[in-house]
Parts: sequence; C-alpha cells; structure tokens
Amino acid sequence: MDQYQQRTKAIELWKQYTGNGGKNIPEGVKTGSQMEELFKTQFNDWLATRRPAPNAAPDDLGSLPCRLKKGGGGGGAVPQLETELKSCKILTPAGEDVQGPARKTFEASVNCKVESDAVIAHEEVHQMHCRNAHKLDPAGAEDFLSTPWMTAESELDAYTKHREEIGKAIRAIVQTRGCGWQPTERQKADPDSIPTLKQVQEMSKRAWQAAAALSDGGVTP
Repeated sequence: MDQYQQRTKAIELWKQYTGNGGKNIPEGVKTGSQMEELFKTQFNDWLATRRPAPNAAPDDLGSLPCRLKKGGGGGGAVPQLETELKSCKILTPAGEDVQGPARKTFEASVNCKVESDAVIAHEEVHQMHCRNAHKLDPAGAEDFLSTPWMTAESELDAYTKHREEIGKAIRAIVQTRGCGWQPTERQKADPDSIPTLKQVQEMSKRAWQAAAALSDGGVTP
C-alpha cells in the first residue's frame, strides 16, 4: 500500500512537467538526467514530510517510505531497473538483460513478486517508448529520449502503469481475503477501489490488537 501511495505522488509530480509543449519544465533543466534529479529532489522532500500513524505497529504499511538515491536509475529499499536508450534493453543493477535467470535473480532481490513485476512493467513502458523512437528516427532516438520533456512523458506513463499493477494486486488481496477492510459505500460501488492509507493503517492496528489478545490468551481462535 505504501508503494501505491508513493507511485501516486510520483504521478502527481511528473504531471507538472508534461503537456503544454514542455513549457512547464524549469528553464535550467536541459537534459533528461537533470529532469530525473529534479523529480528525485521533490519526491524526497515529500517523503520527509510523511509521518507514521500514531501508535503504528513497527511494520505498519505506509510508515516506512523508501528514499530515492541521487544519480543512477533509482534507489531506496527496492532494487531498480534501467532501460538503456541505445539498445532499449531493460537492465538489472548488475547490468544484465532482465530475462530468464537474471529476472529470477532480480525478483529474489526485491523479495516481493508484486513489486518486482510492477517495476518490470514500469520499465517495459520505457522500453516501448525507446523502440518506437528508434523505429521512427534511428539517428536521433537517443537524443529525443534524453530530452526533459520526453523523460517526463515517459516517466508519467511508466509510473501510471506501475501504480496500476500494484493496485490490481491490492484489490485481489482484499477481495479474496478481506483483511478486515471496511469499505465505504462509495468504495463498495466502485469495483476498482482499494483501501485508503488510513484504512490500511486501521486494518493493521486491528490485526496487531487481535494478535496481542491471542498471545495473552484473552481470545480463543
């Protein structure tokens, strides 16, 4: 759920710089790398304002955000992939094409199939943009993909796909297992709804309270 919230914020930030012919991009930002660094700074500033819920359990969802590292293709606790603009290959942190055994190794490093699949789906959007650019203009593709405007457009689409994949998994879990979710009437009427962060925190709190009661022998399963 925390990853879903983070992707939602990322989408909000990237939307600032898409559309309007790139006129919303700050004057000093001239390259795709500078565009990415601007996003990471804004994203990390947002993370710094977040606080765990009052009396949150130690592993309460939503209370442990991952900061993005300066430079490179991402960071935080979740290993990242990178789409090479020349070959359009999706590379692991070890520089391997994320196929076969390399994908298995990457999935093991993430240790969460939903998140590793979402990260790969994110990069597949970049890969699609990369291949399209090379097909339309092989000589100018890399330069085009490295512009601040195209970087923002591609990241917006990629983060939207990333959030979509995580949202599907969250819906599947709460719909099949319940997990103590108490949806509002609006959420009941929307087949694509998922719990809010506050609802997840309340679900987690109730689960911890139940576990404490069971461990004390106060409740019989």
